[in-house]
Amino acid sequence: MEHPQVDNSVLMKYGKAERLSRILFCINLEKEMAINKTYEELVESAKPKLTTDDCYTPENIYSVVRDYVAERYGLDPGTFVRPFYPGGDYQAEDYTGKVVVDNPPFSILRKIMDFYNENGIKWFLFTPGMSTVIGTNYREKMHICLGAAVTYENGATVRTSFATNLEPAGIRTDPALLNAINAANEENRQKAKKIKNMTAWNYPPQLLTAAKMNYLANYGIDISFSLDDLHRINKLDNQPANKNVYGGGYLLNPTAADRLAEAEAEAEAEAEKRRRRGWNCADGVTIELSDRERKLCGID
Repeated sequence: MEHPQVDNSVLMKYGKAERLSRILFCINLEKEMAINKTYEELVESAKPKLTTDDCYTPENIYSVVRDYVAERYGLDPGTFVRPFYPGGDYQAEDYTGKVVVDNPPFSILRKIMDFYNENGIKWFLFTPGMSTVIGTNYREKMHICLGAAVTYENGATVRTSFATNLEPAGIRTDPALLNAINAANEENRQKAKKIKNMTAWNYPPQLLTAAKMNYLANYGIDISFSLDDLHRINKLDNQPANKNVYGGGYLLNPTAADRLAEAEAEAEAEAEKRRRRGWNCADGVTIELSDRERKLCGID
């Protein structure tokens, strides 16, 4: 049996931790092969499983963030550095005259921020979109809440926000940045799924479809139609010959159509209420502020 060899010239491309990992893998490989696995099977099994730390940033998403940082803070993009890459060691980078603008591993985000703050390094980093406080250093950064649903190069879609020490600490939103990221992400989504541009049909109010009924159900509207109200169709006469109503539908008599219109108006009103409530749920458990918390908020 040929023993696996360690190629030092290849290993030098990686960081210290990665080199050690690969050396240990080769040392133990002969033992592992005793359990009737081929070399190829062992190499495949040794590949790391993808996590949010493997969410490599699409170039157009990074370009949006890079241009935003340069414009908002008056910085030269030529000073930006991206120290987070496979095998990289961010603590060994030379940050002289540099600003970090990158997407770090979320699992060690607090450690990364602490390192930069302790060493006087300026940074603007991607962060998890559903967290407002990373560790205990919230007094040392501005958290920019977007919650942008970014699809990364490994196919994972992760809610993403940002944090920085380029401005006074606090928490804020930035709709302009969110819109720019959403536009770039939509380009990627279209390319990845090869979605065709589909015609959006504005159906007459007398047409009932499963999509309309699902919409009503989602907003708590209880409604039903009997067979006397319905006339089954697969397409409308005025649709092109090669088009039809997706999933089929029903034409409604005048009375049923009026009921449908009223139900849709109720659903729209409920949708508006939910939008105004934001993250709060009408059916959720209400939690009041404690006396201590009321004092913190300046409430008598």
